[in-house]
Amino acid sequence: MSKTMRWILPGLLLGLGACGQRPSVEATVLRFTDVEPQSQPTPVRMIITADFLRIDDGTDAKTFVLYSRKERVIYNVSDQDRMVLAIPAGTVPAKPPAQLTHSVEERPESVPTIAGHTVRRFLLKTNGKVCYDVYAAGNLLPGAVTALREFINALASDQTQTSPMMPRELLTPCYLANNIHVPTRYLDHGFPIRRAEPDGRVSELNDFQPSVRVDPALFVLPADLKRTNIRELRAR
Repeated sequence: MSKTMRWILPGLLLGLGACGQRPSVEATVLRFTDVEPQSQPTPVRMIITADFLRIDDGTDAKTFVLYSRKERVIYNVSDQDRMVLAIPAGTVPAKPPAQLTHSVEERPESVPTIAGHTVRRFLLKTNGKVCYDVYAAGNLLPGAVTALREFINALASDQTQTSPMMPRELLTPCYLANNIHVPTRYLDHGFPIRRAEPDGRVSELNDFQPSVRVDPALFVLPADLKRTNIRELRAR
């Protein structure tokens, strides 16, 4: 074998091996622990790409939430119900049904940095009541913050449709602020490392990978599940 062939063959074989690899897309992966009142802690994984945000329990199972950033549609995928429920984003009324006054109070604390980013504590208030207690890392994962804003705003637009059907006593100033009128304010000071609500709900970031390659199949809706739209369900 010539010297030339000795140099060419390894490169050729390496190229052929790369061609045989499964396709992948670049993503940011976030892992949280969520705690609901009187419930066991729940693992939550978020996978964010330029086109999608997927939320699941950390596995690649067929039960997950998928937000299409281009379509502005939330897909709730349930393998148990054998259904994909599409929730298109809408608009949020500019004026709330009650007077809401929002404020922010910073609480100086000695908190370790996260990946070199300073963590600060903020109390987010509405009508004088604390609605969020947030520890945020400034300038951490700005792309993930942008994607979360898009997703949370889409959720808020759907909440405007469900809130009129809720008992009035549940429509507190904090509920209206957190879920409809200023739902993304907990992202205003950086990436939320820990977020707590007065009712005992807590979400904590455990780990993150700013840039990894993931399987694009994670963002494909199962073809064998029935599809329906939230507007069709509400019209019945």
